[in-house]
Amino acid sequence: LQFESRPFLPQHLLLIMSILLRLLVGACFAGYVASEQDQCVTAAPASCLAEAKSFGITSAGMAMIQRPGHAMQRINVALGEADTAHLGVSGEVNIVVGSYNAYWWNVKKYDRWDALHTRIQEEGPFDLIGFQECEDVASVLQNSGMSDFDFFQGPDPNPCPLAWNAAAFSPIGEPGSKLVGEDQWGERWMNWVRLQHHATGSTVLFVNTHGPLNGCTSALGNNWVDGVNENWHRGDLVFMTGDYNCGTGSAAMNLIKALLTNAVDGGIDQILTTGHVVSGGTRPGSPSDHPLVQGVFGVPSDGPNPDAQSTPSEPAPTPSPPNSQTSECAAFDQWPSVDGGVTCGGCTALVLTAPFDGRCDKYCESFGHVCSAAAEELSENCEVKHTAECDEQISGTSDMLCTCHVPSDGRSSETQSTPSEPAPTPSPPNSQTSECAAFDQWPS
Repeated sequence: LQFESRPFLPQHLLLIMSILLRLLVGACFAGYVASEQDQCVTAAPASCLAEAKSFGITSAGMAMIQRPGHAMQRINVALGEADTAHLGVSGEVNIVVGSYNAYWWNVKKYDRWDALHTRIQEEGPFDLIGFQECEDVASVLQNSGMSDFDFFQGPDPNPCPLAWNAAAFSPIGEPGSKLVGEDQWGERWMNWVRLQHHATGSTVLFVNTHGPLNGCTSALGNNWVDGVNENWHRGDLVFMTGDYNCGTGSAAMNLIKALLTNAVDGGIDQILTTGHVVSGGTRPGSPSDHPLVQGVFGVPSDGPNPDAQSTPSEPAPTPSPPNSQTSECAAFDQWPSVDGGVTCGGCTALVLTAPFDGRCDKYCESFGHVCSAAAEELSENCEVKHTAECDEQISGTSDMLCTCHVPSDGRSSETQSTPSEPAPTPSPPNSQTSECAAFDQWPS
């Protein structure tokens, strides 16, 4: 007998069974994904996005529960898209803040609008941004990819508008302005607005300013402090952007930085805050002659912090002036040629080189003092680039850091300098001891 070999099941029946099996597996997998999504929003929010991508899910708007620390906040996230307000350290959500002098007259004169708009777009995205020398912030936002931002232009001249991402913040009440100074270019202002952060419920006082030229006095610093205190409500997190036209160590900056103690310091362009600085620094600013200062900051995810500031009915205390000065050096209003009002503590100031041949011994002798330290500064501030001997010429720069004291034993200043011994490094900023007068007595 001969038997013909045949498959156990007809070919078409095998095909049907294969299709049914695939459908069954697909249904089971869909149920598994749905189950995983449910677990994601209740148990493991940080892994939702990664798991969804691994499943090939691309639909936007999946509700996610974030649990930073002990807080729980529901926000909508479009899967596959970056979110600028992302979780930072436990209990905080990170936001990006910028400060930028737009150099308006120059950009307008040479028609460099495209370069300006591209610069802002490339250095973003931002959640809050303060502009200086910006006469039409609406057009800047529109052409820099930030048409969804709200803004407050503020008064002229020397406008310093501020803008915020309307998807991340809502205004609380009306914005406002305060006159803080005046120079040859006219009045100088600070603008502010109070905001509520959608993702955390935290309240923010957002301030921006453009300080006067050659006016870094305690009067200016007190005006800034008053402007903040008059609008700072209990629990507010404060951000103050600005081209202050004053460097760290000046009388004005000492006062405002005693109140807003954390900073991204870009020289005269800074972002000050009462909050947590995650990271930050200066970014390229061209076509402006200023850098773009950018910082990442932590916003508490459990809403306003009632202990962050005194109650609204009680204004925040004005910071105490720096430590008083003794007779070891004269009050700074007797020091000649202080550059930009920059003082650094420890009887040290940033002074002009030209009248004194770049030598700190000659500078100190010019008003009856002796030199105890000399250095070249890094960037119009108190940061030391390199030290020098008191009788050594510091060349190639317009200013230098000199530490001067009254002769301790009555001898003339010419006999006090001891070049054979290395000069001590000038004290760092904000480290003033009792050797010199309060900075609010230092001139210019």
